[in-house]
Amino acid sequence: MDMAKAKPESTIPGHKAAALAARSKQHPETDYYYFIDYASMEQENLAALVESVCLLPLHIACCDEMVMYDSSSCAYERRAWTRIERMLAFCLQIEPKFYYLGATPIESLLAEYPNVFTFGEDGSLQMTISDPTDETEALIEEDSGGEARGLVRMLSETAVAWPLNPSVAGGGKTRSGVLHRQAILSHITVPVDTAHVVVPVGSLQESL
Repeated sequence: MDMAKAKPESTIPGHKAAALAARSKQHPETDYYYFIDYASMEQENLAALVESVCLLPLHIACCDEMVMYDSSSCAYERRAWTRIERMLAFCLQIEPKFYYLGATPIESLLAEYPNVFTFGEDGSLQMTISDPTDETEALIEEDSGGEARGLVRMLSETAVAWPLNPSVAGGGKTRSGVLHRQAILSHITVPVDTAHVVVPVGSLQESL
């Protein structure tokens, strides 16, 4: 991948990779394999990119958990792509697990996104699965246009039509995808495992 054209996840090159490496070192007895959405998908060829996007349900269904990395470089919580990946993970994993990785204090997330993050009665972080097809709230990059909206809608319909998560009862087989998507997203909150792995800028090269 041409790093000069890569989407800026941070002002520090390789920051996400370093954070994931630091997380993996916490459990050296375990082998970790990561599918990193942007870096693992073709970006230069449109046809190949669309094919990669269509394969997202398969990749996510094969994962044990979803790591949500906070680079603090943009408002990720309102991005449609952020929302669709979380919805796919919730619907297509038998026991979905969400893991927050970043340096931003949890209290700051709650203050900035109260409709997404809350504290449960036991003090654990809870996250609402937000609707990726909400054209008012779910943002798409300006240069993506209607094609991206269509892909997001297709992926959301796939998620509710063939769920592996037993709690997504009935799937899209018993009612329309739109109605069931609204039923899922109207009340679903999931626990989020939290960790703060701060990688010092000076040691980035050693970490990668």
